[in-house]
Amino acid sequence: QENDPNYKGPKPDIKIGTMIWEDHYDIMGLGRERHLADAEAIRVAYRTRSLMLHPDKLITPDTTEEEKERLDDRFKRLNTANELLNDTKKRRVYDSVDAPPTKLPMKFETEDFFEKAIPAFQPLVRWFDGKGDAAKFIESDPAAPYEKVRKMYEFWAKFKSWREFPHEDEEDLESAEDRWGRRQIEQENKKKREKSKKEDTDKIRRFVERAEEKDPRVIKKRLEDKEAREAKKKAKG
Repeated sequence: QENDPNYKGPKPDIKIGTMIWEDHYDIMGLGRERHLADAEAIRVAYRTRSLMLHPDKLITPDTTEEEKERLDDRFKRLNTANELLNDTKKRRVYDSVDAPPTKLPMKFETEDFFEKAIPAFQPLVRWFDGKGDAAKFIESDPAAPYEKVRKMYEFWAKFKSWREFPHEDEEDLESAEDRWGRRQIEQENKKKREKSKKEDTDKIRRFVERAEEKDPRVIKKRLEDKEAREAKKKAKG
């Protein structure tokens, strides 16, 4: 990333209540890949970075105490970042706060449906809490068969996101005296997150409903069905 002229450098620290996250991806040299970095990329990045930044390789007899402290701190931060990115639960929380808030358009009509509504599904794909690729259920072709369009909305109507929403009043798990206390804190923190989680879920649901309502392919199908019913009724006399 350091050799990429387009890389803008580390993000500012993220602060929510007493919780603070550094830019762990930047520390690992994965500032460009971020949430797209897989386990192998993280392993390679840590190995490369640890060999390059290990204090034993950088400290010399002429190194000042202040510089030694800086090198030690940098290496500790590298280990902290590596630990977090290799912990599924911790990484999910970090990726959740590292990403921008969910923004979904609600002011679109049939005329601009494919320009405004369809692209808005894409950012949701990464949060899919299930097996398979949610991107397969984004039908962007105006001429797509209705059956595919139907399956698209059937999928998104049941869509579940794994995104976490840390609350500013959460307690620190490290403050627990034992396993039972840790479990109690986890349960309380989970309750505090539920409100924001529900708001996000409702936002996605309203967007999907609006999209289906304004999708010209759905409108066309409903009109065809209506005309077919009326024709059948008329034929019966």
